[in-house]
Amino acid sequence: MYNLRIFILKYLNLLGLKLDLPILSFIAINYSRSLLKNFGYKKKFKKKTIFIWYKSRGVNDIIEAFKGKKIDYKIFILSRIFFRDIYYFFFKKKPINFKKKNFLDIKNNSKYKNYIEKINHYFGNKYNNVLFITFNFQYFEILGPSIFKDENKIKYYCLLKENNYSPIQKKIHFNNFKKIFNNFNFYHKMTVYNEDVKNNMIANKLIDKEKIYSIGFPRIIKTKKKLNTKKTILYFTIHPKGGIGLTNHKKNWNNLIEKTEKFLISYMKKNPSVNLIIKSKVGNYSQRLDNISKKISNIEYIHTGDAQNYLSKSDIVIGFNSSSIYESIYNNKRVLIPMLNFKNEDMKYSFEYPSSLICKDIKTFKQKLDHALKHKFNNKKKISHKKIIKKYLGDPEKAKQNLFKILNN
Repeated sequence: MYNLRIFILKYLNLLGLKLDLPILSFIAINYSRSLLKNFGYKKKFKKKTIFIWYKSRGVNDIIEAFKGKKIDYKIFILSRIFFRDIYYFFFKKKPINFKKKNFLDIKNNSKYKNYIEKINHYFGNKYNNVLFITFNFQYFEILGPSIFKDENKIKYYCLLKENNYSPIQKKIHFNNFKKIFNNFNFYHKMTVYNEDVKNNMIANKLIDKEKIYSIGFPRIIKTKKKLNTKKTILYFTIHPKGGIGLTNHKKNWNNLIEKTEKFLISYMKKNPSVNLIIKSKVGNYSQRLDNISKKISNIEYIHTGDAQNYLSKSDIVIGFNSSSIYESIYNNKRVLIPMLNFKNEDMKYSFEYPSSLICKDIKTFKQKLDHALKHKFNNKKKISHKKIIKKYLGDPEKAKQNLFKILNN
């Protein structure tokens, strides 16, 4: 039924584009909304409505911030697919490696601007005091709606979800942000997880300092006591371009992936009393790992769901260049970082980790893993661990409250 409804609404949106009737696109987008039901609503509502452009882990930040609260305004989820179709109608194709030209095309296309302005106008008239939330300024389909709005009726917040960079990524990304966008002052407010990103935004004059807030990492959840008795390793698969992105087309982590996964699979064959959960991100599915998990009984492969759902099942976490590693450190998990036979050149593509967690070769990797499985873990956080958490996740203890205050005002 949901898919049929979306199909009909997508057709209505397309009809509006062909007839130059933005009211039809507004009706399609508006009727696609779904109420966020993860917390309580009061019986009487203020004249305020929040619309969230859906992104799973970003929405989880908001759910955690509002958990246990009762609010007197409604929060709805919207899909970005309608504005994506509108973008394609005017610009014909998705931009590859979003550039300054793509941004200027959005700003300077008068027909696109007029169409978007009218949709925002209808939202402003129907709901009053409207707040839209996006989680990334690089969602090309949401840039137009963020810019072409009546400032008195509609506000746009960017709750930035991408906050962790390798040293080379940070340097190149912030330079590119400046070249492409000049600034993000078309947002009323922007939140980031840590002071490092906030300071870089301000230093590069990407946003006025009174508009940006470092809030911490809201969606992090303290894991409960381990659920299963069998020793379990949780391996977050390494993305071939993690920490590299588009900075170096020749560079990837394929060699590291091959060595890490070959070792782990061999280790599991020799240790049938230990479980291995292999967790990959949505969109990073591996048929090879899926097939291996079907052949080896103590290996489980998962490519859907949130990483946090599996932390409570694990004794040891293995991964590299992933925010989930910092979540694991925060949750007092034993963490191992394979940085096998790394050269100095590799370090600029790596996130920062406490040296005690790094495995520089297979021999060290095996020794640390053997020790972790045989000995009880002293889970008292080290100073170096706390510094890393603060650098990448800000203050997770206050993050939920910080985000709630910003959105509740």
